[in-house]
Amino acid sequence: MKNRYPALLFLLIFSSAAQAEFKWRNVFFVPAASLGYSTFDFPKKLDQKITFTNGEFTLTTIYQKFILSGSIAGSMANETIAEEDDTGNAKRRDLDLVLAYQLKKNINLFAGYKYGRTNISFVNRTTEVETNDLYRQIGPYIGGSYTHQFEKAGKVSLTLAYSYLEALNILHANAEPTTPGDLDACNFLTNPSACDLDDFNGQTEGNTEGLSLGVSWNIAVTPRLIYRTNFKTNRYTQTLTYRGVTRDGSESFTMLMMGLAYVI
Repeated sequence: MKNRYPALLFLLIFSSAAQAEFKWRNVFFVPAASLGYSTFDFPKKLDQKITFTNGEFTLTTIYQKFILSGSIAGSMANETIAEEDDTGNAKRRDLDLVLAYQLKKNINLFAGYKYGRTNISFVNRTTEVETNDLYRQIGPYIGGSYTHQFEKAGKVSLTLAYSYLEALNILHANAEPTTPGDLDACNFLTNPSACDLDDFNGQTEGNTEGLSLGVSWNIAVTPRLIYRTNFKTNRYTQTLTYRGVTRDGSESFTMLMMGLAYVI
């Protein structure tokens, strides 16, 4: 049911667009490139936040009150991390497609579809055995934005969105070792209540839902060249199931990007 709401908003926007008289002279293209940082945090599986150096490319098409934008972002190099007995390298990739409608001069409604994945390759310090973890989310979101235009200082936009995503993770267990006969030890068959996310070992599926909050500032350098700063934080709850055991974990992904856009 929840996945229907973005589809209904897309239908509403496209229905309105179909009724508008199309003229190419009213179409504007805005390519943009940005650099910045992002952090990925999943405390119940990872001992530390992972910080990436990111690059992002965005292409936006504007027609009257309709805005279609697609972006691809990713880590520019592998980031080194350490987890208990393991060391590893991590990388990140994000894709986003969003369609917005200008409801009022300073208010937009939008619906989109996003894909994000974090890959981590671990090597055990003692055994040198390599394992590969994957955190992947994909699905729709809906939201709105409010923009305030300053007379000489550009414009600031506030964005709020709700996402309901499919989660597919590949994890390796990193729980504390137990002694034989320990009644509090995790056993997915005989003692599942003692199992937590640290005990999940293999492919897990579930869902991720939560809110995204964004703040951006744009200012014109020339009539066509625009400087952009964008901050976005995603706060999600991820519900995963492994061998019949379901557990929740909080997850966050934050980005701060700065760059230039050009109006064609």
